[in-house]
Amino acid sequence: MKRILVIVLTIVLTFITFLLVGFMVLLFTKGIGIDIKNKYVDITKAEIVYDKEYDLGDISISNTSGKIIFKYNDKDNIRVVIYGNDKDEIDSSLDSNINIKVSEKMCIGLCLLERKIIVYIPYDYNNNININTISGDIDILKGNDINITSTSGKIKINSVNNLDISNVSGKIDIDSINSSVNIVTTSGKISINKLDINKDSTLVSVSGDVRVNNTNSNNKVSTVSGKTNINSNNISNYNLIVNTISGNIYIGG
Repeated sequence: MKRILVIVLTIVLTFITFLLVGFMVLLFTKGIGIDIKNKYVDITKAEIVYDKEYDLGDISISNTSGKIIFKYNDKDNIRVVIYGNDKDEIDSSLDSNINIKVSEKMCIGLCLLERKIIVYIPYDYNNNININTISGDIDILKGNDINITSTSGKIKINSVNNLDISNVSGKIDIDSINSSVNIVTTSGKISINKLDINKDSTLVSVSGDVRVNNTNSNNKVSTVSGKTNINSNNISNYNLIVNTISGNIYIGG
């Protein structure tokens, strides 16, 4: 009897596994849809709920969930396009800054809508950017002072002068920093390609690795159980302080 029960349970679990795998394949390739009056409706595809252009200025975005992506704009202004639910609440204001706040409609059950905010900026944009989000990836091309507070999601930045990030989980990938940086993360990996500082800076990660490929700084590193590999002997007036608990630390020349 027990053997039969085990066989039945194995068959059921195998069937459920196949269903879940098929569901995920559809979700990440074609989306998930339902048939309404013989018309296919993709329930993962968000619609444009906001599309507005602004004069140049600092940008401030507050968002609950969804990607925030910066792209280049051929015009000399800023354009903000938001994809979401038509019942999402969007507050925008313009003083000296462009302020966007998105409060999404509460979702009950399986929530698949692909929300995102796309910000189009000129190629020579060099203003400040402030982002506060709970979950969702962030991809920024460039900015002067960039401040990010995030709970989860990957953060990618091409070029920035002064950077301040507070993040719980998610990889942080920066190509170039030209003045100062302060990053605190719990479990995210920190990766910086080029770090050229003129102020003391700090990188702190509890369990994620920290990697800096090229820097001009004095380096002061400490870790509890991680490994360190320091290949830089710079003499500088500015210190880079790197602390981890269990993450490894690599600093190049």
